[in-house]
Amino acid sequence: MLNKKNEKYEKTRKRTWIIITVIFLFAILLFPNVSQIKDGGSVEYHAVLYQVVKWHRYEGKQNFDKNRPIYYDGTEIKILGITVYNNAENMVYMYCE
Repeated sequence: MLNKKNEKYEKTRKRTWIIITVIFLFAILLFPNVSQIKDGGSVEYHAVLYQVVKWHRYEGKQNFDKNRPIYYDGTEIKILGITVYNNAENMVYMYCE
């Protein structure tokens, strides 16, 4: 009788440790490290399984017809290193004159 209780206790204890380990691994794999890129305002969210970059990079070029700066602007999403979404493009910065 006592042996059966010990077996149940050990199974429950093992199951609890497995659940705690899985939760800990998900926390490591899914929570991002946020970093500012010094290229004009881009922000990168980087975790082990995914990466999201909100681009706002100054290209250093000028739009020749109105002499306005050009930015690379948009969002890029990668999962396991494979780009699944990218709408980033060069845009002319519009401001009031």
